[in-house]
Amino acid sequence: MSITTIANRYAKALADIAIEKGEHREIQEELAEFVRLMQESQELREVFSNPTISQQQQRQVLGAISELAKPKLTTNRFLNVLLDNHRLQNLPEIYQAFSKAVDERLNIVSASITTATALAEAEQQALTEQLKKVTGKEIRAKFQVDPSIIGGVITHIGSQIYDGSIRNQLEMLKTRIGRQ
Repeated sequence: MSITTIANRYAKALADIAIEKGEHREIQEELAEFVRLMQESQELREVFSNPTISQQQQRQVLGAISELAKPKLTTNRFLNVLLDNHRLQNLPEIYQAFSKAVDERLNIVSASITTATALAEAEQQALTEQLKKVTGKEIRAKFQVDPSIIGGVITHIGSQIYDGSIRNQLEMLKTRIGRQ
């Protein structure tokens, strides 16, 4: 069974519980912090992925981290289930799948929006509202500036790209003129 399949199973189960309890944001933040700790510490990754380290020793390490971080009971239980099933080393993949599952259940999509110049807050909100109407979903927008697009907006939502940049329009015009 692939790690993606495994990650999705754990993530969907946790998403169901977290949303039902209204704890999805807190759990997401706590898991993100634990993932960050694992990514920054080779020793921590080694502890949870090395089969020669006993589960009791792993549980002590997890317990020490939990004592310091004081995660919600749901997060703590979930991490212990992962430990019991020898899946704690897969937490980064499970966390990504969990974030995606929560967004799907809450009807949220991420949008990457590129403009030639920085937009004012009111313009960002107006653009976000327009995208919400187009997609029928809540939008988590990330704005960035790229002067090379000259003007207009390029929006990435999932695999969809909406390119309304002047650079793109000039390229299309250049292509049309080149065919004639």
